[in-house]
Amino acid sequence: MAKWGGVPSNKEETIRTYIGQSEDELAGRGAGGVATWSKILVLRNPDRYAIFDARVAMALNALQIAQDHERPIFFPNLPSKNTAAKAFHDFMRARDNGDAHQAYPSRVYSIYLQVLREVARRVELEALDEIEMTLFAQAEVLARRAMSHPSGPEHFSAIAAE
Repeated sequence: MAKWGGVPSNKEETIRTYIGQSEDELAGRGAGGVATWSKILVLRNPDRYAIFDARVAMALNALQIAQDHERPIFFPNLPSKNTAAKAFHDFMRARDNGDAHQAYPSRVYSIYLQVLREVARRVELEALDEIEMTLFAQAEVLARRAMSHPSGPEHFSAIAAE
């Protein structure tokens, strides 16, 4: 899991804990460790679950900014070694001063799955992984687009105040 999942910093004990938990227990863990345990869920049931990692979170947040979403719900900026992700995290912090609407930490993964299922329904896809892989692959492009979006920091302050 550490090698395939790209999360070598996990302790073996942590991985074993995740492996020992039920799907519902894992899905209810909140944002902590989601980049690892969502991969375990996908291995167990790829038709029901999708990977949620830093690039996917970045893509979802960038889409909301680039599309000028009126009521954005930002997903947590997950730790990443990717320089584009780090730049986007800094951009997000500077833009919303932490005041934007945030996905409830305990429901981050379930909200993510709801979004994927709705998109899959609308575009008539059966597999969630097609959407997840597209978000992952386009994350940096979407982040650059969002960071060059014409609305300034005051736009997000106004949204957060609503």
